Amino acid sequence: TGAATNVAFNAWFVAFLGWGLAGAAFGTALAQLVQAAVLCRYFTSPERTLRFAARQTRWLQLLKASYAGAAEFINEVSAGAIIWCINALLLARMGVEGVAAFGVVNYYVFASLMLAYGISDALHLLVSQNYGAGRRERIRAFADTALRCALILGVLLAALFVGARGPLARWFLDAGETSITELAGRLCLIVWPLFVVSSANIALSCYLTAIQQPGPSASIALLRGLFLPLALLWSLARLSEPGPGGLGLPNWSFLLALPLAEWLTFGWAMFLRHRFRPEALDLQPETEPSGPPTALAIS
Repeated sequence: TGAATNVAFNAWFVAFLGWGLAGAAFGTALAQLVQAAVLCRYFTSPERTLRFAARQTRWLQLLKASYAGAAEFINEVSAGAIIWCINALLLARMGVEGVAAFGVVNYYVFASLMLAYGISDALHLLVSQNYGAGRRERIRAFADTALRCALILGVLLAALFVGARGPLARWFLDAGETSITELAGRLCLIVWPLFVVSSANIALSCYLTAIQQPGPSASIALLRGLFLPLALLWSLARLSEPGPGGLGLPNWSFLLALPLAEWLTFGWAMFLRHRFRPEALDLQPETEPSGPPTALAIS
């Protein structure tokens, strides 16, 4: 819902009403409010098990929960910082048209992340339930299935992004803005490799959180969301400068930091996946359900 309304509001405010950057800001803010409203429907259900309380008494549990969610926190906070850096570089190197063109590309990056979080949210529940039950085979099966789905999704998105980059860019731009449309198409050819593994990185980070490894999970989030993008953006921007110390690379070459960060993180994430594979986990003895399979077991 958040991704769909974000696209719809931005298309309406920017493309049809012509509000420009202000319209993009209003569209994103309204989409977040709609998404929050959908989530808050839970608290209107009579079957809810979570309730708000004016006084907090379980501070230790709160701290443990905060540590367990460190990776998700890093993902949310770092996204704004990286986009701010990219926009600043685009404005300096390619002008307002560069910012507008990358804005179109970023819409599809955001939509792909929402699909990846859909896989990861399902994976988290299934792996954590079976982790508590000591079911190694089920942990392996769910984790492998999620990883395969994430990689297949990434390949399909990358192929769509490259093959249909022209029509995808025109969805958010006026017919007369040919220069921005062409620039957005060129940017698509630069960043498309990140789609292949970005969903897999998110799924692997979620797997580690589900087996109570928040530290390694946070390391994936830090690498893909903050450390590697910032380091690569700075390095490639310096190398693209003319004169001493620069290699005279194209002015858009710093955008290669995004796919490079995802692929380097993917290598680290696969190493952690092997290190914390189900066979290496310290689990309680496996407990098999007695009688007919329950609904949870079928899930």
